[in-house]
Amino acid sequence: MEVEEATRNDGQRRKVLLISAGASHTVALVAGNLVCSWGRGEDGQLGHGDAEDRPMPTFVSALDGCEITSVICGADHTTAYSDSRLVVYSWGWGDFGRLGHGNSSDLFIPHAIKTLQGLQIKQIACGDSHCLAVTINGEVQSWGRNQNGQLGVGDNIDHSFPQRVKLPAEEEVVQVSCGWRHTVAITGKSNVFSWGRGTSGQLGHGDILDRNMPVLIEALSVDGSACEQIQTSKTTVLSGSSWISPSERYAVVPDETGTGQFSAALESSVGDASVPDGDIKRVRTE
Repeated sequence: MEVEEATRNDGQRRKVLLISAGASHTVALVAGNLVCSWGRGEDGQLGHGDAEDRPMPTFVSALDGCEITSVICGADHTTAYSDSRLVVYSWGWGDFGRLGHGNSSDLFIPHAIKTLQGLQIKQIACGDSHCLAVTINGEVQSWGRNQNGQLGVGDNIDHSFPQRVKLPAEEEVVQVSCGWRHTVAITGKSNVFSWGRGTSGQLGHGDILDRNMPVLIEALSVDGSACEQIQTSKTTVLSGSSWISPSERYAVVPDETGTGQFSAALESSVGDASVPDGDIKRVRTE
């Protein structure tokens, strides 16, 4: 896919490298480390310095020269990261401290999150109103809304500055993914942890309780099955040996025995009456 640089009028087309969508806006990273956005702009989430909607991709001039390498959308805010500068930028709706600048103010152009400057970030994920950043060392920082404990810092207080997530000392996170008000993470030991809102069983612990600290999903522990990637949004499943389903109601686990039978660990973990037998699926790996 390519987009035309309408704002620069140079006739060039640049390849789209990454794309992310919020509730009503979209942001794309294109060749040359440039960022363009379109859609709803009421809360500044497009980053053009105003609250106007954009029906066509428009380049975010405030990020020119920032060498952006990733873009991630929350519901009504946006984050971006520069690998060469070691800077995380955020803008848009600031309610609940989701922008990470120590307040709840909206921002209409990108601003650097000062407390994250200098950290080598390998991934950022955003939920509706909260964000997490994974460092190259496997540590996790989180900020924003925390009503259901989705930040994983041991309380239910909103945090407008990044806070370190409280994971077991021996666990290094390799990837995180955010739902609306919950979070999941996979570690280098192939363990999967979840925390936040649990009212529909989306945390995978066999109950409907909220958790404000990371809790191991026993059905996906290294003694059972291992995940390579995790995904919580309603999109095509990422490649991996196993995954958390987009419906957030069941887990798909590789059938290493080739029998197609459920493991005891998985059966015991999904025995909730709210999960129909037909919603429990299993796939085989080649």
